[in-house]
Amino acid sequence: MRIEIQSLGQGIVCDMPQDICDMVSDHYFLSEYIPNARVIKSKAQAELNVHIGNTFDRQDKHITITKVDSDIRSFIVIVGALLEYKRQHCRLYQVHGSAVAIKDNAVAIIGGMSGIGKTTLALFMHTMPHVIFIGDEKFVLDGQNKTLVGGCPISKDNYKSKNIQSVSVAPYNGAVHLKLVVFPIITDEPSITYYKLDSLKLFWHLYEEASRDIRNLNMLYDNFTKTANSFDSDNIMKQRLADIQNISKNTPAYFIRGNVSEVAKFIYNLTTSST
Repeated sequence: MRIEIQSLGQGIVCDMPQDICDMVSDHYFLSEYIPNARVIKSKAQAELNVHIGNTFDRQDKHITITKVDSDIRSFIVIVGALLEYKRQHCRLYQVHGSAVAIKDNAVAIIGGMSGIGKTTLALFMHTMPHVIFIGDEKFVLDGQNKTLVGGCPISKDNYKSKNIQSVSVAPYNGAVHLKLVVFPIITDEPSITYYKLDSLKLFWHLYEEASRDIRNLNMLYDNFTKTANSFDSDNIMKQRLADIQNISKNTPAYFIRGNVSEVAKFIYNLTTSST
């Protein structure tokens, strides 16, 4: 069976047995790990050949896989890294974080640690007027047009998912101008603490996020026992550097700490004050 796994105009063509193809296509991790993922049948030349074996193995364009869940996820991780390489050639950068749009302006919600409240904040803001959910865990930044162009649905692996099962939000499919970047820490404190980040601090944080997946810092596979060399290149690095510098110089960014309601109100007012 030959399929193409696509993400935002880029694709990886794979040859694999029908049953493995079905398992990959139906696996929730596909859409949660690869922004705007979709699977279509293909007649193009295969870029990956997937075989059935006793243990997981990767050799260049050949991957041996079993039907174990961790193997399916490992295969998706490898495809995700290859797609990031292709997207970055088009100046599309995957970023770890959540995002919402407020009156056609995007707010990127980022921060290096899990559990600081990125998903909680995005879902709370989704209930506010004129707010659209863009993505959870990952969104894609268009460096040329300074827009957010894709994202992932709420992750089932997110421990908060037990509290948000009744919330049904799909990633936004479109381009939204990036208006604001926020680094939240959600607490139970009655008031908020905030300060504005200078462009250099934003650059360091945003560049790290925009480069981590192409450098394969997240690409742990085979039950987290293996990784791979970087897919980065000089041309991609130079363009990414220029794009992130430009975005950092022209996008306000704030660190905000406090309870989710007050943090959300602060962001909402900040984003809509000049619109």
